[in-house]
Amino acid sequence: MKNKLYLLFFCCVVFASSTSLLRGADELALKTFSGHEDIVLSTAFSPDGTKFISGSSDKTIKLWDIDKPEQAIKTFKGHSSGIYGVAFSPVGTKFISGSND
Repeated sequence: MKNKLYLLFFCCVVFASSTSLLRGADELALKTFSGHEDIVLSTAFSPDGTKFISGSSDKTIKLWDIDKPEQAIKTFKGHSSGIYGVAFSPVGTKFISGSND
């Protein structure tokens, strides 16, 4: 069974293995982004709002296009522990991740 991460006003409010973008106060899911094998621990939107990254307990980071929830643009591997923090650079061309490894 897939768990879901809900985003409300572009903020993470529930941990799960997929991500849902919600609309305002009624929390209607607009899009669901599935692909992580374990709980999503962190998310961050790019400065231009067209992409976001998600870090998971599955030790991967995924880059997503907001308009294409079917599949991540790219999956980044290299951590030996879950990813607890992700952030884009101010220009949005790079990102940083934090892990327990």
